[in-house]
Amino acid sequence: MQKMLSVLLLAAAPVVAFAKPVTYDFTVIGDPSGGAYAGAIANGFFTYDDTVVQAGQKISATNLFTDFQFSWGGTEYTESNTLTAWLGADAMGTLNEFMFGNDCMPGICWAFRTPQSWSVFHGASGVVNSISYMDQGMVRSGTIASWTLRETPSAAVPEPGAFVLAIAGGLAIALFGVRRRRAATRTQDQCVIE
Repeated sequence: MQKMLSVLLLAAAPVVAFAKPVTYDFTVIGDPSGGAYAGAIANGFFTYDDTVVQAGQKISATNLFTDFQFSWGGTEYTESNTLTAWLGADAMGTLNEFMFGNDCMPGICWAFRTPQSWSVFHGASGVVNSISYMDQGMVRSGTIASWTLRETPSAAVPEPGAFVLAIAGGLAIALFGVRRRRAATRTQDQCVIE
């Protein structure tokens, strides 16, 4: 029984899931028709783990970004004060739709609930491609001028659960080794006594 458990643990221990960070740079332009941000240009980026959204999926959740940077309306936004509404990938696994902002819940963001509200939305069809925000008491819509995949080679990062599995496997192997040594010592002691 012990041998079978040892073999199973040894077989499972090397299985480690790796998450690769995916980063997109984006540029938005404020509504050209007026307001304090008319024609304003702002750049930013967002990063998420490639294990979050699989090919052909749309995931609605609020904390999908592992890194985020964007400045709008004089405020710096990071992953700690920016929420996702969703991320979606096409059949090849490439990001093709997203929504994020500073006033979101899974599936939706608002651009009108506070004077500082804003959201960025890109639909899978590309028809909706905008930044919406409050400006002088009005909801205005600008455009996403660009969003591009950042081509930087990065090392894969093990998933947190992989560490737990690896540590549990190592401890189990060590425990079986200790038990085996104790059993061998008891057997030797019995031989000496007889």
